[in-house]
Amino acid sequence: MTNPSIFISYRVADTQTEARLIYLLLVSRFGEEAVFLDKKRINPGKDWPDELQSHVNGAKVVLALIKDGKKWVGEEEKSLTWRLDDHKDWVRRELEAGLQVQDKLLPVFIDGACFPNMQRIDSLRALDTMQGFRLTTDEKLDACMLELEDKLKKDWQIPVKPSKAAGLLDEYPLPDNVTDPLDHYDAPYLGLRYFDAHAARLFHGRSRDLLEFFKFVQDREIRLISLYGESGVGKSSFLAAGALPRMASFSEPVYVRRDRTHRDGLAGQLADAQQKRTKHNIPAVYILDQAEEMFTDPLRDEQDNLVAGIKNLLKNDQSATVVLGFRSDYLLNLSDLLRRVDAQHEKMPLRALALSGLVEAIEGVFLDPALGKRYELKLEDNFARRVATDLLQNESGGITAILQNRLLKLYKEAMSKRNAAQPDALLTYSDYTDLAQHSSAEKELLDYQVERLRTEKGLNADDRTVYGALNEFVVDKATARSVARGKVETPGDLLDKLLQVNLLTELADSRAVRLSHDLLAKEVRERYQQALRDENEQGKIKLVQVRMRDTRKMLEEINFEGAFHEYRETTNLDVLHDELWPVGYELAYIYLNAGKLTEGAFLLSETRRHLDIAGKLPLRLQGQPLPDKTDTRAQLEHLRQCEPDCFLQMEYRYFPKMVFIKGGTFDMGDVMGDKLYADELPVHSVTLGDYELSETPQTWWHYGLYCFAMGIETPSDSGFGRGNRPVINVSWEDAVKYAEWLSAHRNEKYRLPTEAEWEFAARERGRKVRFGNGKDEADAREMNFRAYEESDFSVVGEFREKTTDVKEFLPNTLGLYDMSGNVREWCEDWMKPYPGGTGKDYTG
Repeated sequence: MTNPSIFISYRVADTQTEARLIYLLLVSRFGEEAVFLDKKRINPGKDWPDELQSHVNGAKVVLALIKDGKKWVGEEEKSLTWRLDDHKDWVRRELEAGLQVQDKLLPVFIDGACFPNMQRIDSLRALDTMQGFRLTTDEKLDACMLELEDKLKKDWQIPVKPSKAAGLLDEYPLPDNVTDPLDHYDAPYLGLRYFDAHAARLFHGRSRDLLEFFKFVQDREIRLISLYGESGVGKSSFLAAGALPRMASFSEPVYVRRDRTHRDGLAGQLADAQQKRTKHNIPAVYILDQAEEMFTDPLRDEQDNLVAGIKNLLKNDQSATVVLGFRSDYLLNLSDLLRRVDAQHEKMPLRALALSGLVEAIEGVFLDPALGKRYELKLEDNFARRVATDLLQNESGGITAILQNRLLKLYKEAMSKRNAAQPDALLTYSDYTDLAQHSSAEKELLDYQVERLRTEKGLNADDRTVYGALNEFVVDKATARSVARGKVETPGDLLDKLLQVNLLTELADSRAVRLSHDLLAKEVRERYQQALRDENEQGKIKLVQVRMRDTRKMLEEINFEGAFHEYRETTNLDVLHDELWPVGYELAYIYLNAGKLTEGAFLLSETRRHLDIAGKLPLRLQGQPLPDKTDTRAQLEHLRQCEPDCFLQMEYRYFPKMVFIKGGTFDMGDVMGDKLYADELPVHSVTLGDYELSETPQTWWHYGLYCFAMGIETPSDSGFGRGNRPVINVSWEDAVKYAEWLSAHRNEKYRLPTEAEWEFAARERGRKVRFGNGKDEADAREMNFRAYEESDFSVVGEFREKTTDVKEFLPNTLGLYDMSGNVREWCEDWMKPYPGGTGKDYTG
């Protein structure tokens, strides 16, 4: 049997999850026989070192994965010793074997990693000067893997042999006795309900996180694990439906969700759980969920009793592990508490789903073909990726919850539209866009359930009654709490109806009721307080909503002065502070960056006031004086501290985000041999150094701020619209002046790209490709161009007759958008025949 062509070298403590992921993706491209990953390819009975050495020597390329330098070298705690110092260390042996043959070793730097200084190890000194491949594990992973696959095929002549790779979680399958979800859920998407064990076959999107979690759980050195994340990220679903069923293959998991009605709270529940153990020959994993409720709605001595209980448990059961799930707001509280337990403690943040996770969550039901068929579900082509992209671009929080909510609504509506010609529930992107409100997740989730309450359940109670009932399940810190059912005070049958539409949920094994989702707590509290205002306030509320809608429209039209005057007339009404502060924040950012300090200082003061009233001003700023009105830098820094996430959003909106382009040598000109334009000949070699290019064409927001700052008129938009669309009708001279202003304002050097730099980036570092999105054929579904007639290099499609928003279509593999289509772009150099020869960084 021949050796695999690709050998993956990695340190378990550093990149175990990433190695598994890369292995599966490469197998799907090159076939299982072509890729080696640690023990997966070692045959039973073989000597591990000899077999490993054979595979390294026989491989065409060794991929050396590195993410965390300290973990990769095996740095010993409280010591300067590295595991890599040991000549018997297998990562070292793999690297040395790879270095014996020229160009055999390819470092893969994950998420910005690099090699530590390797001068201390003679045999590995060459690593310090090696150029590696950079790979990110965020939403750009797919593009990075395509680039890596092309490199392996081109540079090492590894033949493509597509095959179906195993799944990330194949080593942790769901047990055969997992409940049929159709017995409990009439839709494949759950809306507001959290995923419990009954929904395990419907829970998707967290494969990589589960693999990481299981690594911690199975590490016998780790006795305590903190799993935490923002409200609405899906921690309880992750534990109850994702982790719990699969853990049965290697442990006895015991799941407990904090119930305040238990006399001793979470401490007592842990003690009860220990009594319920049935298998004492395998390790037990005690999962304590909603642990933050010990702080939001505490019981006497509960925290101290829990610490004592965990200490006693870990002492008496050396194989046991305790997992605590909680909101990230309480990380410091739980960390302080668990510091009193003398045990190795690992912290695992659960972050919002990225693009690949969202796509998996949408399409996951089809991993079980029979299940997708039984739910009579079909998805329009590319539906999942388009929905996931929309969510990432338009939603700032609660993405997982809002996704499930929208999918549930879409599915129910699609089921109602079925007919003989279309017997399945077909989910389409056009229906999704009609449905999406692009409001905050909390508002949309709550709105939909209240609408169901009135339409499906026939409730005619006013908002004060509905939100007053829900507010009973919210504590002062605007988070959810449990209430014993017998102590719930709601009129008539309102409680049952709130349970029926999943605004409330009844906890299993108790008679307690709580909000169905923590994400709702803050919005419920705000709506209840608003419902308590008198009727006169309602008129002011409507006025603010109308004016803020008009103001936001003016901002999109680059009418900054009009927006300022409208905001100034509205801000003193002192209602809807949550709507006033974001608009004031954006105007403050614009005016301060434009050097209009008097108006900017006023807007900063009003923004801070509204944030303070809304309870969103950071504690450290409360009572702190405003900065000097003549100090622009100090005022902008104060604005950033008021709301860092919003400041970052403004930075991306009003200034270009730059993408690093690694330089190189490429053939410039008509490399495709199309011979359409004489000035694209002769094809010639050009060498470029490293540079950066903005990820999108300059938008109206970018250029509009410059015009406002310089006091010059904005160009015509030709009726296409402004905002996030690319700016048009800008001369070359105007573009150069804009770059000069940007350089002075940002204290960095900006200029137009040379033709060579532009072409190198559009062709994805000089690949032989026809269009700037990495394709050789133009398709209106992938770029914006005159697609009304077919050509040799394009297909007929939608001719939009105007510009589209930047980022509406997928980027090329460098992360650059609209490099073909939408608008023409200026370059630094003027058009003239290609020279006979060019040196490095030719400027034209």
